[in-house]
Amino acid sequence: MDAVELARQTAARLHTEAVSAGHDPRHPYTFACAGARRRGFDVEPVRPGATMLDGGRATIISDDELILHENIGSPFEQAFLVAHEIGHAECGDDNADPGSIWEPIVIDPAHPSDPSPIRLDRVVDYGRRQRREIQINLFAQEFLLPR
Repeated sequence: MDAVELARQTAARLHTEAVSAGHDPRHPYTFACAGARRRGFDVEPVRPGATMLDGGRATIISDDELILHENIGSPFEQAFLVAHEIGHAECGDDNADPGSIWEPIVIDPAHPSDPSPIRLDRVVDYGRRQRREIQINLFAQEFLLPR
């Protein structure tokens, strides 16, 4: 099984578990925050561009059991940021070296979850980091809106 499919299955399982625990996916931000709490993380919105985000829109601070995200956008957009960080925790990316220099990745909740039928779109040469961020975006999509 490839990493994308494993992430999708994990997200779908977590979605089902959250619904079984009584959380309502029709309220995406509350649902995502409940998912973070189930993993032991607090969630805090911060102002856009906050230093703690290190140039990104959201971050996970494992040592502090904390997910920070920009306090901007719709409840779904904020939920997506939280779910994206849950994806990093679930996929083992929550202990990344904070000294690493990475170009901030755009979190795109509209990115299609299925491969593009257009050959050119499939051939684009993504770096390892970009591919991982797309995989985590797909995790977030599946967690909030399972197929």
